Amino acid sequence: MNNTNNESLNHIFGAMYSRLSKSIEDKEVFRVLEWYETISETYDELYCNEQRLKYFMLLKDIELHSNSISKELLTIVDIGCGTAELASYMDDRLGSHKQIFFVGLDLSPKQLNIAKKKSASLNIIVELIAADLTYPPLREGINADVVTVISVIKCWYDVHAILDYMRRSFNGSILLYTILCNDKELLDNIMSELSSKANCKKYSLRETLCIEGSTNEGVQ
Repeated sequence: MNNTNNESLNHIFGAMYSRLSKSIEDKEVFRVLEWYETISETYDELYCNEQRLKYFMLLKDIELHSNSISKELLTIVDIGCGTAELASYMDDRLGSHKQIFFVGLDLSPKQLNIAKKKSASLNIIVELIAADLTYPPLREGINADVVTVISVIKCWYDVHAILDYMRRSFNGSILLYTILCNDKELLDNIMSELSSKANCKKYSLRETLCIEGSTNEGVQ
């Protein structure tokens, strides 16, 4: 690749990272960090069942219809992994008969410490990374079968900047995510904007579940 092409790519990705860094306000990042650090010890008690229901609803329609899920080795990247409950869920569902490599990224050190303790007893390979979504330590073209961003994206973030980054970084992966919004009209507008790329369905009045990627099956 010549220098001209390199300069062009650097310009494109530099602009993309700049936009991503502004996709969530700094004060919101600190608020989220403080919140999850505060509730880390009770997080699973408070949210485990709700999170597992989201995992079930997002995964049930792709398990039988995707070549990625049927592979011998399944690679999952979970952005905003929290206490790695998704790793536990996947271990329960598939860990006894499939090799799974789970990479979890989260902002909260306390959540990651709990995730580390939980993952020690699982039958799958787990790698945990402390990371901020607005400055993700990920290069483009990462090889992952499934990428999840569950209970992370809110409608007042720059939703399209975040999703564009995910699509570029994980090209060819199945992308599973939720969008949280207290404004029904705004959430409906976002779902309409995403309709050409994603299969989405309301999880509740203020949250939607979406699937993008190498399967024609949507959330049913």
